[in-house]
Amino acid sequence: MRDASVWTWQEIMALEVEALADRPSFVFLWCGSAEGLDAGRHCLNKWGFKRVEDICWIKTNKERNPRTGYLQAVNQETYSVLTHTKEHCLVGLRGQLKRNLDGHFIHTNCDTDVIVSEEPAGGSCEKPTELYEIIERFCLGKRPQRHHQQWQRQQQE
Repeated sequence: MRDASVWTWQEIMALEVEALADRPSFVFLWCGSAEGLDAGRHCLNKWGFKRVEDICWIKTNKERNPRTGYLQAVNQETYSVLTHTKEHCLVGLRGQLKRNLDGHFIHTNCDTDVIVSEEPAGGSCEKPTELYEIIERFCLGKRPQRHHQQWQRQQQE
């Protein structure tokens, strides 16, 4: 039985984001890795966005128990600081922006596109707080100023 809180790529793609999104606008889409990257690109395309950035979250596991399995089988250190996982957040742009003319809307080249932070507890879909900070610095836009703690509260409700 499928977890009702997890959406399939078909369900995500069926969202009518294009009907809600203004021009210009951005969308930030977590898509995991591997086949999720391809599905995420298809979603952006269907919604009328072009991919302009790929933010990668490299998950560390300093607080986790030592891993076993493959690393132990090949006599490698099992207390590795990095896990064998990462997630991608694709950034899509709808419309056109010019860096030299649209500084009131975007602040480009102000941040990194790689986040290295601790992996949340098993089963959690929590994302790194650094991403919310990147979004707030990048997208100046016309939205009221909200801090990322509020975003997280809204996400949990």
